[in-house]
Amino acid sequence: MKFNGETLGYVKKGSFKLNGKEAEYTPIEAEQVPDGPVEIVLTKNATIEPTFSLIELEYERLQATMGGALVKEGEGADAKVVGWDAPVNLDAVIGNFVLDFYTGRSIPVPRALLLASITGDVTFATPTELSCKVLPIKDLSDVQKATYGIRDTSTVADEPQG
Repeated sequence: MKFNGETLGYVKKGSFKLNGKEAEYTPIEAEQVPDGPVEIVLTKNATIEPTFSLIELEYERLQATMGGALVKEGEGADAKVVGWDAPVNLDAVIGNFVLDFYTGRSIPVPRALLLASITGDVTFATPTELSCKVLPIKDLSDVQKATYGIRDTSTVADEPQG
């Protein structure tokens, strides 16, 4: 699983859900036909809203999924990351999302908003985790491009496209 070309990390077993949502429609009814609609108008295509929990809370991963700033100690090449600060302003994390399956197929989402929050308990039995949700966004620079698809993994570009 990658966001903006970077591997997100380990996903908690059993936490990944595609959350497919069916297409929305409006039935059109006529007075003369009492037993059902005379037309059904599609108002929104089916979509997905993947959710999952990451179980590696490394500072760089927190910044990649939630925004904010890395806290560094030292200067230049000797600087060491020693922490992470939550975003001060609204910090939308937008980019491309790719989910690879063991079957050799992938689900690419060319442009998505990644929402994340720290959840779980601080115990040895239950790790603290990063609860994530991916919301596909229409790319207005190319309205003919699908918001997601299913492809052979070998044909999916690895670099950021968001």
